[in-house]
Amino acid sequence: MSLSPQPSDSASSLPGSGTRLIELVQPYPELYDKSHPLYCNNAHKGVLWNQISKELDAGSGCFPAKKTREQFSYMRKRFKVEYDARKKGIRRPLAPEPDSANYRQPLFVYEQLSFLEKALDMEWEMEKEAEEKGEDEDSKDEDVSAPTMVQTEPDCESNGIISIPSRKRRTTSPVRTTSSTTSHGSIHDTNAVAQIIRAITNASPTTAEDPEPPSTTIDDEECRIFGKQIAMDLRRLNERDRAAARYLIHKVVLTALLHDMEAEQPVAN
Repeated sequence: MSLSPQPSDSASSLPGSGTRLIELVQPYPELYDKSHPLYCNNAHKGVLWNQISKELDAGSGCFPAKKTREQFSYMRKRFKVEYDARKKGIRRPLAPEPDSANYRQPLFVYEQLSFLEKALDMEWEMEKEAEEKGEDEDSKDEDVSAPTMVQTEPDCESNGIISIPSRKRRTTSPVRTTSSTTSHGSIHDTNAVAQIIRAITNASPTTAEDPEPPSTTIDDEECRIFGKQIAMDLRRLNERDRAAARYLIHKVVLTALLHDMEAEQPVAN
């Protein structure tokens, strides 16, 4: 049964070119059997195609290696379609009779390429195994990924897991941070220190006239409240401003203490 009409190019239209090509290719399974170890060795196959093209050429110049390889690839594809149809029981249309007007000399007949049946069977088995392997890997991936799925909210609560959404840290320029912090801190520092000095000045006695020593309980309570106020104000400052505030507070306290000590000393006659 004929399968394929010859292509219209000059090389393939030579009488018997398809048959001769099949005879030259058949001894080299690495040219048509994908399961052969040398099938992927393009350098080795290139040497064989050059050798076959030279034998086909016979000085005519009509069979370059590339054209020879393409012609056999075309015949192999046509045979594969016919072989697959026969295995599935599909009836293919018959080729025109030699006496008909649209008859063309066939490039090959089915029986000439019957040696490809074994190679095609191996090819289909390899494809089937690859598909089954891919399905097995997909199922394994699903089994492996199932325990690592994100827990639902009730499960997280029961296991004591608290999911924290990831946040991107915003990075700011050191120059902008320093300048803004310094300006803001200096204003805040000035207000806080002024408030502290004002409170210390008001709390300390300015003159020794009519000294009426308050009770110890009242002094302790005032000191405790004042300490809380100082602590609250210091918490709002950064490290540098807190150090400056402590220095000023100590300075004011020591000044007031020295003032009291000088007031208590007797005046020399």
